Amino acid sequence: MPWLDTRNAAGHLDLSEARFLVLVKSGKFPRPSYHLGGRSPRWNSEALDSAMNPETALNVTREAFSGLVKKIEEKGGTRRHENAR
Repeated sequence: MPWLDTRNAAGHLDLSEARFLVLVKSGKFPRPSYHLGGRSPRWNSEALDSAMNPETALNVTREAFSGLVKKIEEKGGTRRHENAR
């Protein structure tokens, strides 16, 4: 079950719904997806698990950053970077 509603997402993390929503608002946990509509927020359980494990979350961030750097370099972004110095 990858997508969880508010109650199940909070339960997945062993938190109350109120505490979970406070942590989402503060940025500790990812924002929900509204792919089922504006009144049906859903959280990806794998993203929540990653947020609970900072090492895993850091690895995901590093992978995303590395992918972005690679795309920029492929489009010639390194020339602009070298000229900026």
